[in-house]
Amino acid sequence: MLDFIRMWFLDESNKTGCRFAIVDAKNEPDVLRFYEHNGFKPLFPREIDEDFYTKPPKDDEEREERIKNPRKLRTRLMFSDLLDE
Repeated sequence: MLDFIRMWFLDESNKTGCRFAIVDAKNEPDVLRFYEHNGFKPLFPREIDEDFYTKPPKDDEEREERIKNPRKLRTRLMFSDLLDE
């Protein structure tokens, strides 16, 4: 399915202007490895960075608490640059 999507958007007759494919991958090692094996990379280098982006801390106190006790995200944002294919 991923190969079909890549070929669809890379076809010269496709004029959608799509360059990146983004997935909201379940945050489990096997699932993340699957996407990495298929050319996807995490949108954020660390899980805490993604957590702060998707749910910014209300104040410095909350920020410090979440750094000390990070939440485990249910999903991770990953992307693939279709032009790198």
